[in-house]
Amino acid sequence: MSATIMFTGVEARITDYVWYCDVAEVKMTLDTFLDQNGPSGGDPQPDITVAKAVKAAFPEMTKIVKTEERRRLIEDGVAI
Repeated sequence: MSATIMFTGVEARITDYVWYCDVAEVKMTLDTFLDQNGPSGGDPQPDITVAKAVKAAFPEMTKIVKTEERRRLIEDGVAI
C-alpha cells in the first residue's frame, strides 16, 4: 500500500517502502524513518506505518494526504 503526505509543504509518496519526492532534503529526512533492513514481515501495511511515524514525529509539519486504502474506500463509495 502506498501513502502520500505533505511534509513541510512538499508532497512525498512512499510506495514499496521507498520514498519519492522532488526535494532532496525532504527525501533524505523521510528516508531516516525507513529501517535499513526493510519492512518487518509482520506489518501488512509498512508504507502507511512509516507515513504515520513521520506524522507522529512531526505533527505540525505533516499531513497524510491519501493512502491506497482510502482511495479504494472512495471508489467503493464508502468514504468521500
